[in-house]
Order: sequence, then C-alpha cells, then structure tokens
Amino acid sequence: MAFDLLLNNLQGASVVDQPGGLIPGSNNWFDPYNYAMVYQPDLMAKMHYANGRGKLFKFVELMAKRSTYAADLVKHSEMGRLQNKLKGVNCSVNTFTFTPTASQAKHNVRVNDTILIFTGTAEYQATVTSVTNDTTFVATNDAAPGTPFGTLTGVDIVVDFSNSFAKGTDGFTQGRTWTPKFYDNYSHIIKEHFNVNNSDMAATTWLDTPAGKMWWSLDMENTDILYDNKVEFTHLWHRRKATGENRGMDGLVPTIEKRGNVANGYIETIEDLTDIIWRMKRQGIMVKEFTIWGDYTQMTKFRNMCAGVNAHYASGVNYGMFNNKKDNAIALGFNSIYIDGISFHFQELEILNDPTMLGTEKALTTGIACLIIPGGGTTATIDGVSTSVPYLAVKHRAYGATNRLRTVIIKGDNYADKQDGNKDITTADFKSEQTQQVVGANAFTVVRRTA
Repeated sequence: MAFDLLLNNLQGASVVDQPGGLIPGSNNWFDPYNYAMVYQPDLMAKMHYANGRGKLFKFVELMAKRSTYAADLVKHSEMGRLQNKLKGVNCSVNTFTFTPTASQAKHNVRVNDTILIFTGTAEYQATVTSVTNDTTFVATNDAAPGTPFGTLTGVDIVVDFSNSFAKGTDGFTQGRTWTPKFYDNYSHIIKEHFNVNNSDMAATTWLDTPAGKMWWSLDMENTDILYDNKVEFTHLWHRRKATGENRGMDGLVPTIEKRGNVANGYIETIEDLTDIIWRMKRQGIMVKEFTIWGDYTQMTKFRNMCAGVNAHYASGVNYGMFNNKKDNAIALGFNSIYIDGISFHFQELEILNDPTMLGTEKALTTGIACLIIPGGGTTATIDGVSTSVPYLAVKHRAYGATNRLRTVIIKGDNYADKQDGNKDITTADFKSEQTQQVVGANAFTVVRRTA
C-alpha cells in the first residue's frame, strides 16, 4: 500500500532490512505513534489519516492515578455526614413520624434533644420529650410548650442542633455511632487478538531507533490501538454485567450515575456553573479545581460563554492539577475559568464526537454532553486504615513477579514463540487485568444532552 511508504518516510528514521541475529517478537515491537511520542514528537503533526488515527486521548491516564491491587476486587469505605437530618417528616399534634429510607432506617432522636423544624414557611425549635420507636417521637414547641404543633406535612428536621439540661440531672444514656458505607469494584480482564498468514508477514518493517532495531506492521498497530481504545472505553463506560463469571467492573460513568451527580442539558451560562458549585458546597466537597470534558457542542457553548465575561473570570485560576503551571494546561489543550473561588478547566473529549463511538447519530440526543471531574484527592478507609487517596484511581492487578498491566504475546514461525502444531499463521494476543476506584463519587457529575 502507498500508505505504508508514506508513513515510513515520515518516520524520520532509517528503514533497514530485517537485521541478522534479531528475531521479531513482543520485546522489540513498536508502533509509529508511540515512537513519535517518545523520540520525535514533531512528527505527530505530519501523520495524516483519512478519518483520524482512531487513537483515543488518554483521559483515564491524565485524570487518574495508577496503582496496583492483588485480590479479585478493590474495596473502600466512606463516612457519611456528621450531622443528622430528617426529611419528609409528618406531625400530628406533637407526634412526629419519620419514614425510613434506604440510607437512613432510624430517626436517631433521643429524649432531651433540641431540634429545629422547617416547614418551608415557618421555623420552630422543639425539645424531644419521648421516643416511641425508631420512626416515631414526641416533641414540644420550645416557644409555647402548651400549644400543639397540630398537623405538619413533609417537614425537614435538624436533629443534631442542641440540648439543655437542668442542674444536677443525668445526661444522655445513648451515644452516637457512625457507620461507613462500603464500596466495591471488581477485576476486569480485557483481551484482543491479531492473526495473519505467515506469508503476509514477509513485509515486516524494521527501523533503527534510539532504543535499537524495532519492527512494526500496520495491521498489528491498528489492533494495538483498538485494544488500547477498548481499555479506555471500559474504564469510562462499562457497566458491570448482572450475571456470569465475566461480569467485569463498573466504569466511571456508571459509578457516577449510581453514587454521584447527574444533570441534563448543556452548560451554557456562568449561572449553570454556579449551580454546580452550590451542589458541591451542599455536599461538603472542598475541591478547588474541576476539569470538564465535553463534546464539540458543549465546548462551543463554553467558548461563547467565556467570550461574554470579563477578565475577572480568567484571573485567579488555580493550576494545581497541572503542577501549578498554566503552560502545562495550555499545552494539553485546556481552557480555564475562575468562578467563586473554583477553577474550571475545559477540554474536548473526542470519543463523544466520533461517529463510530459515542457520536453515533442515535446517541447524539441522549448521550453524554460532558463529564465534570474533581482535581486533587480525599481520604477513605482501606483495609481499616484512613488513607489519602485520589478521587479516581486506575488499578492493574499485580503481585510479586506477576504484573497484569498489559501483555502482548506474539507467536509465529519467525518469532521467538512458535505456534502449536503446523499452523501457518502469526498471532498476537493482548491482555490486561484492571479495575478502577472512585472515592467520593458525589464530587463527580455526568451531564447528558437530554433526559
């Protein structure tokens, strides 16, 4: 193919015949994309493909911290809120009834607790006089103990407000306990396979590189890129299967939609971003930087939004996640804006535009408009120890000499590893075992184009 000649010429390295004494194999195979990334980055701009190279931008590698795990799953726990609040409580006279929820089975009210009651139009302070059971208690109005509350519907109650005791009286006999929530994610094995007739491998191309003589083939390279894309896709979108031995992991988007924030419609105004900030503040999120990864339409709306604001929104931006260097953010294609003490960095996510991926026509209506990712880290309990962790960690399975980050095994007549029997083919098997850990999913947001 003429394409092969063009790519070799642009490589900028000498093309040589198969060198004597070297056998092509997994240890000396490379692809031109990664060669240029390492040795000649100026060549990147010269490599042209009719529909793009198809290689996904490494969102996961840029946003996540990489680490290892050894078991079939990763587990961590997160502590909920300190303060106890009840929602949707009904009152008849002075008897309050709480409806249990999946996250809160008991009201946890004690006799002599001073509570705040919000009806939406009025506020009351009351003292708990008796507890009937885990869902019902009696409280009287502190301003007028002899006047019943009557009928109240769907009120909010701040339980941990205050209390007061007379001199010489006994205090509480029940203390508070806080139970953390445990979250799991599971090991996920991803594979890909390449095979070609040995006769067609005669055109193997060798190049002199600073790392020695290395070989490549176009179809092998395409398979390699396809495999990497599947790994990236899995970390972003895979949903753990309901049954089977190959259920795999939950990717980032399904995890956020289960435990984080979900929005519909494009972000178009500064007020939309302040809504996000307000949500984070209400959830106790102390993050000062967020990256927003959007499709082309979302990026256009960001550009129009930023064009209409004054310089104040561009000053004061925090570049901590880029090693405190604005140039690093710009080099990676990020634009930034500063609102109410929070820095937002915008970047286009090409996977949302590609018509063979999430830009397919039927996905343009309900698909992802953008992902909002927190910068920095937080704390979680792992193996019983409170540990500082990143919000998003990509993990590969490893223990001792075993490392399952990424393996490529090449077999064929001309390679170090031979095929079994009389198979006249060359094969390459790609394999990886990975998972991810999202801590504090309520700091993340998935924004869909429409509901």
